[in-house]
Amino acid sequence: MSARTARVSGGGQKVRQSGIELLRILAILAIILHHLLLYSGASLGVDGEIGGGRQILFSGLSGFGKVGVGIFFMITGYFLCKRKTAPQPRRVWPIIRQMAFYVVVSFGLSLIFLKDKIDFEFPPSGVLLSYLDIWNGYYWFIGSYVLLMILSPQIKKMLDHLSDRELVRVTLIIALLASVGTDLWRLLRFGDNGIVSSFYLPTAIIYCLIGYTVCRLEKYITGRGWAAFALLLGTILIMMSPLVTNYYANMGWGKLPDIFRREQATGTMLAAIGSFIIFMKMKWTNRVVNKTASWTLATYLIHNNPFVLWMTIWSSGNAVRLTTILYYGSIPKAFVMLAAFTIEIFLVCGVIESVRRLAVRAIMRVSNL
Repeated sequence: MSARTARVSGGGQKVRQSGIELLRILAILAIILHHLLLYSGASLGVDGEIGGGRQILFSGLSGFGKVGVGIFFMITGYFLCKRKTAPQPRRVWPIIRQMAFYVVVSFGLSLIFLKDKIDFEFPPSGVLLSYLDIWNGYYWFIGSYVLLMILSPQIKKMLDHLSDRELVRVTLIIALLASVGTDLWRLLRFGDNGIVSSFYLPTAIIYCLIGYTVCRLEKYITGRGWAAFALLLGTILIMMSPLVTNYYANMGWGKLPDIFRREQATGTMLAAIGSFIIFMKMKWTNRVVNKTASWTLATYLIHNNPFVLWMTIWSSGNAVRLTTILYYGSIPKAFVMLAAFTIEIFLVCGVIESVRRLAVRAIMRVSNL
């Protein structure tokens, strides 16, 4: 989700690689879809309650939002490897400023329209806590990403000193332990009931490591057949996740709401790696795709905050209609509505971000006069 872009040589100049830019767009769409299903209650709840076949279907579908998260961190690792020098921590300030803008605006609107939901107390809770908690709240992704960027100079130095063989070994061991190892641990009921970790930095580092490794080995990746197989296998595991959860619950063995589809799960990791390699191999450029992909960070910041969620989405008639269709309408109609809502949210967020950028440029021009 960072502002850094893929580049390929073309006509004696550097142009943006639209394959990865397109993947950014698909990743944020998957995240929006995940939030729509999660907040509408149409997918499997975090408490592990199981609905009918319809809820199991939407639960599996919502798991691809986790794939989108993994993809963004992989892209970060990919460009970390491509850089000749380690990025400087000051590169995170534009991201922090952008986040601060939307947080301040959203919080100001909340003070006006949600004042009955905000209690200024200590320790903070409710709506106020959701704005302050950048590790476990709505903006956990940004908090983890900023910390990852601050650590990236040291991470790059360590990884650059590894040989290709050493790098592959380290990546395989860490990835297998984080995905297959943890999934098996939980399936055997040695783990918890779903919340593996409330600190997301390990997720960011693992996917960053995978993206870095893919970049180092890019010259050896000639075909996309095995990447397509990884994507297919990951998709199957993600869609199986609610079925396994249902089976465990019915057997009285406990609740596993995120098995195979949490951020570091086997299915999520396979799908993220497979899709990343497929789009990485697309060496083409398109200005519309590149421009649209620049909205991804703002889209995340805008659509997933308390004010937008409570005031403009779930309090609207459209949200009620969507929830009704997801629960009681036909499956094809539900898919059409989900797609329409997802694209609409992305485009509206893009327009808002474009207006913000124009306003910033105008202010900068005036200040320089």
